[in-house]
Amino acid sequence: MGRNRSSIGREIKRNLPPQKNVRYRANRAQKRFEERSAFCHARDWIKNSETRQYVETKLKEGWTPEIIASRLPLDDSLLSTNYESIYQ
Repeated sequence: MGRNRSSIGREIKRNLPPQKNVRYRANRAQKRFEERSAFCHARDWIKNSETRQYVETKLKEGWTPEIIASRLPLDDSLLSTNYESIYQ
């Protein structure tokens, strides 16, 4: 199959139904994967256009995300974000 034994074992274990007497089925495993992946999605970056513009400007000026996140509420009390959002 071109995969490590442990990878295949994890795949089977993750997608086995809770009943002991039911066998692994690839189509059922695929459906479970799709259901789980529906909850995983890329995070939205900064939604507020003013905040985004401020962040982009400061990044171009060489500011670090930590400095931008701490300085933003001081420059405009209505805007805020955290440095992790900036890294996204």
